[in-house]
Parts: sequence; structure tokens; C-alpha cells
Amino acid sequence: MSKIKSFFLLPFLFLTQQKARSWLTIIGVVISVALIFVILSLSFSFEKSIVSVFEEFGTNHLYVSSSLSLNTNAVVDNNFKLNLLDVVKNVNGVDDAIAFKISRGYVSFKNQNSFANIMGFYADDLKKVYTAYLYDRNLLEGRFFNKKESGSVIVGYNIVYSDKFFDKPPSLKKTIYIEGKPFKIIGVYKQLGTSDDDNIYMLYDDYKKIYNITDQIDFIDILVKENINPLDLKPKIKKILDKKLGEDNYVLLTPENIIKSFSNTIGIINLVLFFIALISFIVSIVGITNTMFTVVVEREKTISIFRSVGFTKKIVALLLMIESGMITFIGGILGVVLGFFLFKIVIFASYKAGITFLQSYIPYSNIFYLLILSFIIGSLSGLLPSLIATKKNIIEGLRK
Repeated sequence: MSKIKSFFLLPFLFLTQQKARSWLTIIGVVISVALIFVILSLSFSFEKSIVSVFEEFGTNHLYVSSSLSLNTNAVVDNNFKLNLLDVVKNVNGVDDAIAFKISRGYVSFKNQNSFANIMGFYADDLKKVYTAYLYDRNLLEGRFFNKKESGSVIVGYNIVYSDKFFDKPPSLKKTIYIEGKPFKIIGVYKQLGTSDDDNIYMLYDDYKKIYNITDQIDFIDILVKENINPLDLKPKIKKILDKKLGEDNYVLLTPENIIKSFSNTIGIINLVLFFIALISFIVSIVGITNTMFTVVVEREKTISIFRSVGFTKKIVALLLMIESGMITFIGGILGVVLGFFLFKIVIFASYKAGITFLQSYIPYSNIFYLLILSFIIGSLSGLLPSLIATKKNIIEGLRK
């Protein structure tokens, strides 16, 4: 046990004798590890947060969207109409379905003008929307729509509680004008931290009057029965919609598809950032190797003394490699600490920017692997200088 302790104590003592050079080398490792830690934590947090959002609204859903209506300014396929709800609801395993029509609308309040997403909302049974779809559960204040209600809207959080749309925003029960028509705010949704915070919802009949449409829709939210897996039901609905619309005229998604799409996008961004951090880490490793070459030259006499009193070439090389590993290990610990605080700052800044769905999730198990990997890579970066040190002539080294 004492021999193992000596293997780590001697390299540590050597590090303390070259404080300035050691710390300059460690700083590079600290920055690299901190960046890697932040990237890993953000990636983990995004994935967990997105899954959490879908779990809150329920994973027993399927979503149908017109392929043209993904662009709110596009002309929507004439076949994408309200009668699709009946087609979808007749599929065995479907509990219910609701529809939306989406436009970018002109909104004004007390001589202030802006543009927002206007969502025309249609459901046969509003009470079922409360219980099954939970559209009223996230109301911050006010109430949900009554049957056949007219001239009322429910607004996203940012419409009322930010200056994104109006310098002096409206409040509950106030009247806003959409495309010149008055609407009373009957409810405000909680802050979700997504683009939904910018939406204004109204019943479909009001939407039809404003935009002079017949039965066009853009989006269908399908509620799947509790004992049915949405993935099993998807092929049945796809077969029916292919015949009704044509397979290129719509998009059918499950929550898993949407989560995967988000994860892929985030993964690409993280991959780019990870490579930047990796380049920084490689530069640090090169710096450590250079430092260890300098150490070998400066300690040639010390190494020769060790060799003369019985230290084998393997032990000398091992001591130097452990010293190299200690540099990255200490840098790794400090990098994790710095990364933790940077990550918390990013989460706080995201919350202040309105991205409140992003929660803080830290993959603590990865910290252990990150530190071990730092030590191993650091030790390997000292391998070449260590081998060169063992090849030095003992006699010549003692004369210096």
C-alpha cells in the first residue's frame, strides 16, 4: 500500500516544485473539460426536458399536419379539411381528434400593433378536451372556452406577460383586435418556454369569419385510446390518409418522432461544439507533452539518481506518466467545477430569455468517466517523454 502511495506522492511533489508551468498547462485542460461538461449537460438536459414536456401532455397522441401548412404562409391542400376528423375518429383505437388552423395575424391593443400566431381550434366535445387533452390544465389564469362561445381568445404567456408584442401588454378580460375584429381575453396559458407562448387561440367558427375560409385545417391532434400503442395505430391511419390525401401531402408523427427530430438537431449542434472542445483538449495535450519534455531535460540528474539507487526504467517512466496524468486530472476536477457554474449560468440565461421548458439535468455518472478519461489521456501524453527519459545515460546524468 505504501509503495502505491509513493507512486502518486512523488509525482505530486514534483508538480508542486514547478507551480507556474504546471498551472499554465492545467488552465488549458480546465477550459477544455469545462466546455465538454457544459456540452454534455446541455445535451442531456435538452433531451430530458423535451421528454418531460411530452409526458406532461401525454404520449398517447398522433399528429397529422399538411405538408404545405408547415409554412404558415403556404397555400394548404384543399383536401385537408374538417371532414378528416370524422375519417380519423372512425379508425378503431382512436379515442378522439381535434383540429387547428394556423395563420400569422395582425393584432392590436390600444394603438399598439403587432403580429402573432392565430390558432383556430375545433373540437366536437369541449368537455373531452378538458379531461383527455388537458388543454385547460396549463391555464395560468382565466378559463377555457364554453360551447359555441364567440368573440373570445385564450392567449400564450408572452402576449400578456412580456413586451415582445406590446410595450404595454393587455391583461385578462381586456379586449384586443385581431385583423380589426374585437376579442376578449378569457384565459392566459402558463409559460411553457416554447413558441406556444406566442400563440393566440380562438374557436374555429370565429377563425372562419376572420379569414373567410370554409373548412380548411392545418393540423390534427389525435388522442389514442389508453390500451393502444400509438406506434401500432400509426400504420392504420397512414393507410387511410394515403388514400384520402396522397402520401406526399401530409405528415404523420408520434411524440417519439418529434423527440427524435429535436434530439437529432441538438445532436448535430452538440457534435460541432464537441469537436471544438476536443480540438482545445488536443492542444492542451500537446502542451502537456511539451511540458513533460522540458521536465525530462531539467530533471535529468534527478532521474539518474533514482536509477542509480535502484529505480527501474519502468518505474521511472511510470512516475513521469502519473505526473502527466495528474496535470489533466487536476485540470479535469477544476474543469468540472467551472463547467458546473457555466452550465447553471446558461440555464439561468435561458430561463430569462423565456426558454423555461429547459430544466437542469446533470449526468453525474459522466463526471466520473470524464475525470478517469482525463487522467488516462494525460498519462498517455507523457508516454513519449517518459520513454526518452529512461534512455538517458545514468553516468552522464549524474555529472550534470
